[in-house]
Amino acid sequence: MKIAHCIFGLQTGGAEILTLELVNRMCVNNDVVLIIVNNDWNNEILKLINPKIKLYLIQRPIGSHNPLYLLSLNILLYKLKPDIVHCHDSKMGKLIKVKGPKIIYTIHAMGIPVDFYHHYDLVVAISDAVYNDVIAKCSGSIKTIYNGINFQAFRRRISYILADDGPFKLVQVSRLNYQNKGQDILLHAVSKLRKEHKINLSVDFIGKGESLSYLKGLCQELGIQKSVNFNGEKKREWLYSNLSDYHLLVQPSRYEGFGLTILEGLAAGIPVLTSDIDGPEEIIRKTAGGLLFTSGDVQSCVDAIIRIFNMYKANKIQEFISRTVDLNQTEYSLNSCVNNYLHEYRKLIGQYAVIN
Repeated sequence: MKIAHCIFGLQTGGAEILTLELVNRMCVNNDVVLIIVNNDWNNEILKLINPKIKLYLIQRPIGSHNPLYLLSLNILLYKLKPDIVHCHDSKMGKLIKVKGPKIIYTIHAMGIPVDFYHHYDLVVAISDAVYNDVIAKCSGSIKTIYNGINFQAFRRRISYILADDGPFKLVQVSRLNYQNKGQDILLHAVSKLRKEHKINLSVDFIGKGESLSYLKGLCQELGIQKSVNFNGEKKREWLYSNLSDYHLLVQPSRYEGFGLTILEGLAAGIPVLTSDIDGPEEIIRKTAGGLLFTSGDVQSCVDAIIRIFNMYKANKIQEFISRTVDLNQTEYSLNSCVNNYLHEYRKLIGQYAVIN
């Protein structure tokens, strides 16, 4: 098949990383191109694109209304003549005027407006939670295909002994946007754990974003700046190699349609604590790989961290981790994700061959 993936920007968010993983796997047996519409990409991410993939940069300034960029997009698609155009932003479909290809849109988050869904031949939800959110607001061809990751790429933790003289090491991986990702909840929890429960712990935030100054100020206000590190973005290879060095991954999001970082923590063999919302709750329920706390509730977060800390102290955390299902055999594996998309592509264009 000829497959064109279209996205406005390619940074380090969950939607962008999934897009990268999809194109890199799909290009093995298909003719795949990646089109980035806006002048918005991370050069380190571009380096991870398989050389077999043809990359096209439209370089439209973000927010531009200049029709020449959209004309360039459509001329390019006309010349490429793809069987499938796979869009990763809701508004992309209305920009595509070329007749012929089947157009798919993957919904990567909760609460996305449904105004543009009629432009697509198929809409794909990344979780049951996102599917339920969408189906309540519109009709049409909507399927669920779970996000997936390459579990084998992660170095897995093999020792769960907590040193007496070392800190209990927490990690949080996401964009620094506390209104959405809830990093402020974790900071308040860290303050309580250190001051009220005298637990020696540290937390590393991996990612960048607009809330960095606010979160640093909150650390100063809470007096925990020596226990918190803002490490900025890290390459994918760094996550593959170093995530297992932590004792616990915390994802305190207020809103989350899925939560790829939860799967990454499980792949690294460390327990995961996440808020009990939609997508994250769905993952924990299906994998048995972590604990939930009440969304937005600092004390609930504190209690859950103490529970995990005590399991480490009692040498019971390895038993807890061992209950996690075989992730490679779940719908959350990258192979399953890719094959499900290819199956839907073939159905749309009338090829019903079995995907191996």
